[in-house]
Amino acid sequence: MNALISESRKLFSLRSTWIYLAVVSVGMAAGAVLLAWANDFNGTVDGKFEAVDVSISGSLAIVVMVFAAAMMVGGDQSNGTVSWSYLSSNRRVGIVLSQFFIITFSLLLAATLGMVVATLLITAFGGDFNFDSFMHWPDNNGFILAYVEWTVFILLATSLAYLLRSGAFAAMILVAEYFVIETALDAVSAPWAKAILRVLPDANAWGLVMGANRSGDEQSRAVAAVVLIVMILLTVGGSCAVARRRSVAK
Repeated sequence: MNALISESRKLFSLRSTWIYLAVVSVGMAAGAVLLAWANDFNGTVDGKFEAVDVSISGSLAIVVMVFAAAMMVGGDQSNGTVSWSYLSSNRRVGIVLSQFFIITFSLLLAATLGMVVATLLITAFGGDFNFDSFMHWPDNNGFILAYVEWTVFILLATSLAYLLRSGAFAAMILVAEYFVIETALDAVSAPWAKAILRVLPDANAWGLVMGANRSGDEQSRAVAAVVLIVMILLTVGGSCAVARRRSVAK
Protein backbone atom coordinates (compact mmCIF):
# COMPACT_ATOMS: atom_id res chain seq x y z
CA MET A 1 0.00 0.00 0.00
CA ASN A 2 2.85 2.38 0.83
CA ALA A 3 4.35 1.71 -2.60
CA LEU A 4 1.01 2.47 -4.29
CA ILE A 5 0.65 5.74 -2.42
CA SER A 6 4.20 6.90 -3.06
CA GLU A 7 4.10 5.99 -6.76
CA SER A 8 0.73 7.71 -7.15
CA ARG A 9 2.08 10.87 -5.60
CA LYS A 10 5.16 10.79 -7.81
CA LEU A 11 3.28 10.18 -11.06
CA PHE A 12 0.42 12.59 -10.44
CA SER A 13 2.74 15.36 -9.33
CA LEU A 14 3.99 15.56 -12.91
CA ARG A 15 2.19 17.81 -15.40
CA SER A 16 3.02 15.38 -18.23
CA THR A 17 0.93 12.66 -16.56
CA TRP A 18 -2.17 14.87 -16.59
CA ILE A 19 -1.51 15.88 -20.19
CA TYR A 20 -1.34 12.26 -21.32
CA LEU A 21 -4.56 11.41 -19.48
CA ALA A 22 -6.33 14.46 -20.90
CA VAL A 23 -5.28 13.60 -24.45
CA VAL A 24 -6.63 10.06 -24.06
CA SER A 25 -9.96 11.26 -22.63
CA VAL A 26 -10.48 14.06 -25.13
CA GLY A 27 -9.42 11.85 -28.03
CA MET A 28 -11.84 9.08 -27.11
CA ALA A 29 -14.72 11.53 -26.66
CA ALA A 30 -13.96 13.52 -29.81
CA GLY A 31 -13.70 10.44 -32.04
CA ALA A 32 -17.08 9.08 -30.99
CA VAL A 33 -18.83 12.47 -31.19
CA LEU A 34 -17.38 13.20 -34.63
CA LEU A 35 -18.57 9.80 -35.88
CA ALA A 36 -22.06 10.53 -34.56
CA TRP A 37 -22.03 14.02 -36.05
CA ALA A 38 -20.99 12.66 -39.44
CA ASN A 39 -24.09 10.44 -39.30
CA ASP A 40 -26.38 13.28 -38.14
CA PHE A 41 -26.53 11.58 -34.74
CA ASN A 42 -28.31 8.58 -36.24
CA GLY A 43 -27.04 5.33 -34.81
CA THR A 44 -25.27 2.69 -36.83
CA VAL A 45 -27.70 -0.15 -35.96
CA ASP A 46 -31.45 0.49 -36.37
CA GLY A 47 -30.89 4.17 -35.67
CA LYS A 48 -29.22 3.47 -32.31
CA PHE A 49 -25.60 3.69 -31.25
CA GLU A 50 -23.86 0.59 -29.90
CA ALA A 51 -21.19 0.19 -27.23
CA VAL A 52 -18.53 -0.27 -29.89
CA ASP A 53 -19.35 3.16 -31.38
CA VAL A 54 -17.96 5.01 -28.37
CA SER A 55 -14.68 3.09 -28.63
CA ILE A 56 -14.19 4.04 -32.28
CA SER A 57 -10.93 5.87 -31.44
CA GLY A 58 -9.54 2.88 -29.58
CA SER A 59 -6.85 2.03 -32.13
CA LEU A 60 -5.51 5.58 -32.19
CA ALA A 61 -5.73 5.76 -28.41
CA ILE A 62 -3.28 2.86 -28.26
CA VAL A 63 -0.60 5.14 -29.72
CA VAL A 64 -1.10 7.75 -26.99
CA MET A 65 -1.30 5.10 -24.29
CA VAL A 66 1.86 3.37 -25.46
CA PHE A 67 3.81 6.63 -25.53
CA ALA A 68 2.34 7.76 -22.21
CA ALA A 69 3.08 4.49 -20.41
CA ALA A 70 6.54 4.14 -21.93
CA MET A 71 7.55 7.74 -21.24
CA MET A 72 6.29 7.63 -17.65
CA VAL A 73 8.49 4.64 -16.91
CA GLY A 74 11.34 5.61 -19.21
CA GLY A 75 11.58 9.11 -17.78
CA ASP A 76 11.65 7.69 -14.27
CA GLN A 77 14.57 5.48 -15.30
CA SER A 78 16.61 7.88 -17.42
CA ASN A 79 16.27 10.76 -14.96
CA GLY A 80 17.16 8.60 -11.98
CA THR A 81 14.01 9.60 -10.09
CA VAL A 82 13.26 5.92 -9.52
CA SER A 83 15.84 6.13 -6.74
CA TRP A 84 13.41 8.34 -4.79
CA SER A 85 11.02 5.40 -4.57
CA TYR A 86 13.76 3.12 -3.30
CA LEU A 87 14.43 5.53 -0.43
CA SER A 88 10.97 4.79 0.97
CA SER A 89 11.05 1.02 0.48
CA ASN A 90 13.56 -1.70 -0.27
CA ARG A 91 10.89 -3.81 -1.97
CA ARG A 92 11.76 -2.98 -5.55
CA VAL A 93 9.41 -5.54 -7.08
CA GLY A 94 6.50 -4.01 -5.19
CA ILE A 95 7.46 -0.57 -6.44
CA VAL A 96 7.64 -1.75 -10.06
CA LEU A 97 4.31 -3.57 -9.87
CA SER A 98 2.69 -0.57 -8.16
CA GLN A 99 3.92 1.74 -10.87
CA PHE A 100 2.69 -0.56 -13.63
CA PHE A 101 -0.71 -0.91 -11.94
CA ILE A 102 -1.18 2.84 -11.45
CA ILE A 103 -0.22 3.65 -15.04
CA THR A 104 -2.49 0.95 -16.46
CA PHE A 105 -5.44 1.82 -14.25
CA SER A 106 -5.18 5.58 -14.82
CA LEU A 107 -4.97 5.28 -18.61
CA LEU A 108 -7.91 2.86 -18.73
CA LEU A 109 -9.87 5.19 -16.46
CA ALA A 110 -9.08 8.15 -18.72
CA ALA A 111 -10.33 6.23 -21.77
CA THR A 112 -13.48 5.21 -19.89
CA LEU A 113 -14.11 8.82 -18.90
CA GLY A 114 -13.79 9.84 -22.54
CA MET A 115 -16.35 7.25 -23.60
CA VAL A 116 -18.75 8.29 -20.83
CA VAL A 117 -18.48 11.92 -21.93
CA ALA A 118 -19.02 10.86 -25.55
CA THR A 119 -22.16 8.93 -24.57
CA LEU A 120 -23.55 11.91 -22.68
CA LEU A 121 -22.79 14.37 -25.50
CA ILE A 122 -24.25 12.13 -28.21
CA THR A 123 -27.38 11.62 -26.12
CA ALA A 124 -27.62 15.38 -25.48
CA PHE A 125 -27.48 16.05 -29.22
CA GLY A 126 -30.36 13.67 -29.88
CA GLY A 127 -28.57 10.37 -30.40
CA ASP A 128 -30.20 7.19 -29.16
CA PHE A 129 -28.15 4.46 -27.48
CA ASN A 130 -28.81 0.76 -27.25
CA PHE A 131 -27.49 0.43 -23.71
CA ASP A 132 -28.10 -3.32 -23.78
CA SER A 133 -25.08 -3.54 -26.08
CA PHE A 134 -22.88 -2.41 -23.17
CA MET A 135 -23.94 -5.42 -21.14
CA HIS A 136 -24.43 -8.40 -23.43
CA TRP A 137 -21.94 -10.65 -25.19
CA PRO A 138 -21.25 -10.75 -28.12
CA ASP A 139 -22.89 -7.38 -28.92
CA ASN A 140 -20.13 -5.60 -27.02
CA ASN A 141 -17.15 -7.69 -28.20
CA GLY A 142 -15.62 -4.77 -30.08
CA PHE A 143 -15.99 -2.67 -26.94
CA ILE A 144 -14.27 -5.33 -24.83
CA LEU A 145 -11.57 -5.77 -27.47
CA ALA A 146 -10.55 -2.15 -26.96
CA TYR A 147 -9.95 -2.75 -23.25
CA VAL A 148 -8.00 -5.95 -23.89
CA GLU A 149 -5.79 -4.24 -26.49
CA TRP A 150 -5.21 -1.23 -24.24
CA THR A 151 -4.28 -3.36 -21.24
CA VAL A 152 -1.92 -5.59 -23.20
CA PHE A 153 -0.09 -2.74 -24.92
CA ILE A 154 0.16 -0.59 -21.79
CA LEU A 155 1.75 -3.48 -19.88
CA LEU A 156 4.10 -4.22 -22.76
CA ALA A 157 5.05 -0.53 -23.01
CA THR A 158 5.79 -0.20 -19.31
CA SER A 159 7.79 -3.42 -19.28
CA LEU A 160 9.83 -2.65 -22.38
CA ALA A 161 10.56 0.85 -21.13
CA TYR A 162 11.86 -0.62 -17.90
CA LEU A 163 13.92 -3.29 -19.65
CA LEU A 164 15.36 -0.93 -22.28
CA ARG A 165 15.61 2.02 -19.88
CA SER A 166 14.19 4.15 -22.67
CA GLY A 167 10.57 5.15 -23.11
CA ALA A 168 11.16 6.41 -26.65
CA PHE A 169 12.62 3.11 -27.88
CA ALA A 170 9.88 1.08 -26.19
CA ALA A 171 7.14 3.23 -27.72
CA MET A 172 8.65 3.15 -31.21
CA ILE A 173 8.99 -0.63 -31.11
CA LEU A 174 5.37 -1.18 -30.09
CA VAL A 175 3.88 1.39 -32.48
CA ALA A 176 5.83 -0.18 -35.35
CA GLU A 177 4.73 -3.64 -34.22
CA TYR A 178 1.07 -2.64 -34.02
CA PHE A 179 0.68 -0.48 -37.13
CA VAL A 180 3.34 -1.90 -39.46
CA ILE A 181 4.33 -5.47 -38.65
CA GLU A 182 0.95 -6.91 -37.66
CA THR A 183 -0.90 -4.97 -40.36
CA ALA A 184 1.51 -6.19 -43.04
CA LEU A 185 1.46 -9.80 -41.85
CA ASP A 186 -2.31 -9.76 -41.60
CA ALA A 187 -2.49 -8.87 -45.30
CA VAL A 188 -0.25 -11.80 -46.30
CA SER A 189 -1.97 -15.13 -46.82
CA ALA A 190 1.23 -17.21 -46.66
CA PRO A 191 1.37 -19.83 -43.87
CA TRP A 192 4.59 -18.37 -42.44
CA ALA A 193 2.89 -14.99 -41.94
CA LYS A 194 -0.03 -16.61 -40.10
CA ALA A 195 2.44 -18.54 -37.94
CA ILE A 196 4.20 -15.34 -36.87
CA LEU A 197 0.87 -13.64 -36.12
CA ARG A 198 0.02 -16.41 -33.67
CA VAL A 199 2.66 -15.09 -31.26
CA LEU A 200 2.05 -11.35 -31.68
CA PRO A 201 0.01 -9.32 -29.16
CA ASP A 202 -2.77 -7.70 -31.15
CA ALA A 203 -3.53 -10.83 -33.17
CA ASN A 204 -3.99 -12.74 -29.92
CA ALA A 205 -6.07 -9.94 -28.40
CA TRP A 206 -8.42 -10.34 -31.36
CA GLY A 207 -8.32 -14.11 -30.97
CA LEU A 208 -9.18 -13.91 -27.27
CA VAL A 209 -12.19 -11.60 -27.73
CA MET A 210 -13.40 -12.37 -31.24
CA GLY A 211 -12.36 -15.99 -31.66
CA ALA A 212 -10.74 -14.93 -34.95
CA ASN A 213 -7.99 -12.62 -36.18
CA ARG A 214 -8.53 -9.40 -38.13
CA SER A 215 -8.68 -11.38 -41.38
CA GLY A 216 -11.54 -13.46 -40.03
CA ASP A 217 -9.48 -16.63 -39.68
CA GLU A 218 -10.62 -18.71 -36.73
CA GLN A 219 -8.35 -18.56 -33.69
CA SER A 220 -8.62 -20.46 -30.43
CA ARG A 221 -9.53 -18.24 -27.50
CA ALA A 222 -7.74 -20.55 -25.08
CA VAL A 223 -4.50 -20.45 -27.07
CA ALA A 224 -4.71 -16.68 -27.47
CA ALA A 225 -5.21 -16.28 -23.72
CA VAL A 226 -2.18 -18.46 -22.97
CA VAL A 227 0.01 -16.52 -25.42
CA LEU A 228 -1.00 -13.16 -23.95
CA ILE A 229 -0.54 -14.33 -20.35
CA VAL A 230 2.89 -15.79 -21.09
CA MET A 231 3.91 -12.64 -22.97
CA ILE A 232 2.89 -10.36 -20.10
CA LEU A 233 4.40 -12.61 -17.43
CA LEU A 234 7.72 -12.71 -19.28
CA THR A 235 7.95 -8.95 -19.83
CA VAL A 236 6.59 -7.84 -16.46
CA GLY A 237 8.54 -10.60 -14.70
CA GLY A 238 11.67 -9.56 -16.57
CA SER A 239 11.17 -5.98 -15.38
CA CYS A 240 10.87 -7.15 -11.79
CA ALA A 241 13.98 -9.30 -12.09
CA VAL A 242 15.96 -6.42 -13.59
CA ALA A 243 14.70 -4.02 -10.91
CA ARG A 244 16.14 -6.21 -8.16
CA ARG A 245 19.64 -6.08 -9.62
CA ARG A 246 19.95 -2.86 -11.61
CA SER A 247 21.88 0.11 -10.31
CA VAL A 248 19.69 3.22 -10.03
CA ALA A 249 22.56 5.64 -10.55
CA LYS A 250 21.77 8.17 -13.27
